[in-house]
Amino acid sequence: GKSSVVNELHKALVPARGWFASGKFDQGKRNMPYATLAQAFQNLVLGVLVKSESALAVWREAFEAALGPNGQLVTDAVPELKLIIGEQPRVPDVPPLEAPRRLQVVFARFLRVFAQPDHPLVLFVDDLQWLDLATLDCLEHLLTQADLRHLLVIGAYRDNEVAPDHPLMRKMQAIRNAGAAVHEIALAPLAREDVVQLVADALHSGLERIATLAQLVCNKTAGNPFFARQFLTALADEGLLSVDHAH
Repeated sequence: GKSSVVNELHKALVPARGWFASGKFDQGKRNMPYATLAQAFQNLVLGVLVKSESALAVWREAFEAALGPNGQLVTDAVPELKLIIGEQPRVPDVPPLEAPRRLQVVFARFLRVFAQPDHPLVLFVDDLQWLDLATLDCLEHLLTQADLRHLLVIGAYRDNEVAPDHPLMRKMQAIRNAGAAVHEIALAPLAREDVVQLVADALHSGLERIATLAQLVCNKTAGNPFFARQFLTALADEGLLSVDHAH
């Protein structure tokens, strides 16, 4: 239910005035550093591309001022940005140890264009437990920059896959030590009354009528919302749950 909780925030935030972008770890891009962040950045750029030509001109100026001669570093990750700022000159090579730091600085400048007082930015990164070290380092940089304000980063992970010595745990501690505000929300399983409501809503039925089925769902899924939906789907697929169109 982690993603569902965050998506509710999305509904409340975006219609008002904020920006929301999300990236989810892709097993097929396991060996591509920053791929999860690039997915989120792409969402932001696509949101700009739908604006009017006059608004695009304002965004173009803001991107060019923020990225300067380093625009290629972002267009390599998000090719769609070229549709706004055009082809970028090649950036000079730097020693291997300096390259990640330069990229982190440029990514922060890119996000600063979106994270403004009149349109704050929420960045949602899912499946933190699988992120590569380069992406974790970049997140640490973003969250510890005093001049990068109006930014909320939400990360979701499965705590049963993360031991105390996991790189994610060490990185979170480093972010705390740097003075960033870190809040943790542990999602508990659904209570029985919540499962009853879920089943009643799914079947368009009264609470009393589905009480026995809801108890079965509780017993089978231990209140896990994803498993509850899967179990109901399985019952329907196997013909054990069907619609009586007359009633």
